[in-house]
Amino acid sequence: MSTYKWACPQCRRTFKVRSDRPAPGLCPDCEKTPAPVQPAFPVPSTPVWSRRKFHRAKQLVIGTLVFFGVVLIGVSIYLSVGFARSEIQAEFKAGLIVLSLMAGIVPATLFFAQAAMLMLLIQIERNTKG
Repeated sequence: MSTYKWACPQCRRTFKVRSDRPAPGLCPDCEKTPAPVQPAFPVPSTPVWSRRKFHRAKQLVIGTLVFFGVVLIGVSIYLSVGFARSEIQAEFKAGLIVLSLMAGIVPATLFFAQAAMLMLLIQIERNTKG
């Protein structure tokens, strides 16, 4: 019985096929797995939002968040020092000092957390480009 070499058109592997049989369309492995689908339109390699302008926008947003955080902390410290020097009753003075510090520190911490989360998301996006 004679044989001939046949190459699968999809994976390019070669097989021996008996000469009395017709040539197969695909090899047994390629028949089981579907062929890769090509997109109908070209996919850009770099997303539009991650080009050069994105870096400037990131710096602007993160800088603004950090600036507002620092300003809030400065204002809260200024108010707490002002309340400490004022002629208010001792019970109210301690409460106003703590309240002014908390009113500045909590939002400032949230601003810093937003800036850190934004930097993390940008780093994830940069490292997962396909």
